[in-house]
Amino acid sequence: MIKGKDIICISTSDWDKPWGSRQQLMSRLSVSNRVLFVEYQASFAHLFFLPFLLRARVKRFKNPIRKINDNLFIYTPYPGLPCGYYSNTINRINQYMLLWFLKRILKKLNFTDTILWVYPPSSVELLGRLGEKIILYHCIADFPAEKRSFLREKAILLMEKELAVKSDIILASTESLYNRHRHINSRTYLFPSAVDEAVFSRMLGNDTTE
Repeated sequence: MIKGKDIICISTSDWDKPWGSRQQLMSRLSVSNRVLFVEYQASFAHLFFLPFLLRARVKRFKNPIRKINDNLFIYTPYPGLPCGYYSNTINRINQYMLLWFLKRILKKLNFTDTILWVYPPSSVELLGRLGEKIILYHCIADFPAEKRSFLREKAILLMEKELAVKSDIILASTESLYNRHRHINSRTYLFPSAVDEAVFSRMLGNDTTE
């Protein structure tokens, strides 16, 4: 069990929803470690085409760092340029923007000797620039295959391959992802998703209909 560490989690989702393995793990790790949970870096296009996301984000931009408890902090990044997953150059610009803010937040929180826990392949540009001692890539999806786009697939494959090579540890949620990455990095481990036993126990204890 990890204890007494500072963890930077670069997530593929916001903290509030959709709730999943990212929030579950960081909630549990924050019991014995300090955690900075970095929400998904949306683009200006996301905010334009998704009004509900714009409304939620505008409120948080006024106060981008939220404190959940003494060990858990949530950061909402400012929007980046569109098409970051279609162009390595655009992604590099977006990640350098994020890096500029993260360095100041880490200094403010006094995070040192950190574990960089990464979910999106786009975060490869952050590696080695946040003073991290360990880089962990938690691969929970087949990002290159999510959309039928040659440019997107090509860009993400380049990002993901570099991320896999540079990571100290890779956790893969499925056997297919495990098999893909273990040939690149021998420190790849199968880490399948699970259920929250406490939540399911409460549900089973209630009067529910099938």
